[in-house]
Amino acid sequence: MRDAGQRLSEIIRTTQDLRHWLPVLPLYAELQIELAQRVPELLALGVLDRRLSVLPTLYEPLLSDVDVLRIDQPIGLTRRQYGRLLDLSTHVAELCEQLADHRIPETINHGDLNDANVFVGDGHSIFIDWGDGCVSHPFYSLRTVLASAEISLGLEENSPELRPLRDAYLEPWTRYGSRGDLLRALDLAGRLASINGALTWHRLVSRLQGARREEHTEPVPALLQEFLDAGTTDSG
Repeated sequence: MRDAGQRLSEIIRTTQDLRHWLPVLPLYAELQIELAQRVPELLALGVLDRRLSVLPTLYEPLLSDVDVLRIDQPIGLTRRQYGRLLDLSTHVAELCEQLADHRIPETINHGDLNDANVFVGDGHSIFIDWGDGCVSHPFYSLRTVLASAEISLGLEENSPELRPLRDAYLEPWTRYGSRGDLLRALDLAGRLASINGALTWHRLVSRLQGARREEHTEPVPALLQEFLDAGTTDSG
């Protein structure tokens, strides 16, 4: 294989500078915009369908796997939290409808766009490890980018230092709406991204057994807890 370049994570952690994301994120957004025209092809190839019309139908089956949710167990959901998640089924569908109203085209979502999965060099960027990819709302991708940046530099969640990354990613999308409209869509997408992430981890965990299953179960209830904490309701 040809050398892909240098991992973005190595550059950022060495320089302690998030600006290295800035040329990468518009390129990734343009890739998403281009592939929005080829969604039928992506689905025909077997890319997972997590579009807004589909996501609500996946929510209740996810909650039915109570073993993975570890209800009233360590590193799991409390029974009260689980009950609230069940009550939010209609609300999830409403969030999807509200986000769809922004008319931002659904397309490929990398699923794990952290700085270790981006290589840069010689004026190019290469995105690797698409194993968690799906067709969904594009803005889900930014959740992982920002979490990755927080981890790499030890930043607090929603740190002002993350705003240039957010703005760089959103700039290509201004052809679909004003900055204010895009920020409102991003807020909605941020809530639903947690559910998408839980579905991705559940897909992995459901295929494991024994100790390996126990080792990888934690992200599913944790991401659903994140959904509760994202402003849809009090987590309790």
